[in-house]
Amino acid sequence: MRGLLARRWFRLLSAGVAVLCLAALSACWYCRVWSYEDYRTFREVRAYPAGEDLWFGRVKAGEDLQAFTAAHPPHRVRRLGEFTVLTYYSVWPLPPSAIPMESLSVVASSGRLVHAAAAGCTWHRVFFAMSPDEQAAFDEEYEQHWAQRKGG
Repeated sequence: MRGLLARRWFRLLSAGVAVLCLAALSACWYCRVWSYEDYRTFREVRAYPAGEDLWFGRVKAGEDLQAFTAAHPPHRVRRLGEFTVLTYYSVWPLPPSAIPMESLSVVASSGRLVHAAAAGCTWHRVFFAMSPDEQAAFDEEYEQHWAQRKGG
């Protein structure tokens, strides 16, 4: 009798552990989280207005800038030639004299999204990246912008 009860409890315990493992694996698959670092980044990205849509791939490269900004109004917009840089902060409005240490940025070129990334002091995530040619053109526009602001 004792052996029968021991086997039954072992089977129930094993089944319970298997169900919990499957539930955890399903949650990881759904949230696209495969490490503790992914989990930390996922939690940080969810703090932004467009964070979940970017994380889950509902926003992709090539989408229309106007539609994206209508769905996710940016906190700051900077135009650099043909590029538009949208910036989002987890806390907005920023307190006086505050320096944000993390943000989510989306870059558009000619009205189409080409790059999206979020970063903080200890984490970063690139959702989609611009091509090397676009990156070179963006870097050039960026350098020109800051050279003009410095007065040189």
